[in-house]
Amino acid sequence: EVLITYTSLSFSNRSKFDSFYELSVNTKKVVINSTMLNIYKDFFQLSDNVTFFAGVGVGISQITEFIVWESLSPNRTAGTNKITFAKGVSNRKIVYNFSHSVIVGIDFKVFDRINMEFTYQFKNNGLTPARKMARVNVDQKHYLVHNIYTGFRYNL
Repeated sequence: EVLITYTSLSFSNRSKFDSFYELSVNTKKVVINSTMLNIYKDFFQLSDNVTFFAGVGVGISQITEFIVWESLSPNRTAGTNKITFAKGVSNRKIVYNFSHSVIVGIDFKVFDRINMEFTYQFKNNGLTPARKMARVNVDQKHYLVHNIYTGFRYNL
């Protein structure tokens, strides 16, 4: 089986850059596109209509990280504190990683050549490098995905 997936994550972080009350809001969005080649093996049949299976997969993932920062800070010039607002810088970084997955599931015979399956998949999309993007230090991230899905399989 060849499986193409799209995953999107988004989160915000509020932080203080220094002791002079600079407040920053960092919004990070991560998009993971992956293409996997999965191989399945039936392990045992519970009955004529129910089969347990497992599989493994290998492939490549494209991880795109977007960061937008906004800053609210006092202006430090001329002795009086004026509040300034800096609308953020947006930055994007793309990383390509080797991916692998482990799959287990159960399928139920619906018709002669059609099975309905329930599947759990654990996928490791790899590690992104630590770096600085848009004034924000971005730590290394390990993107691990747990999927539960259902579908139909046609047996050739």
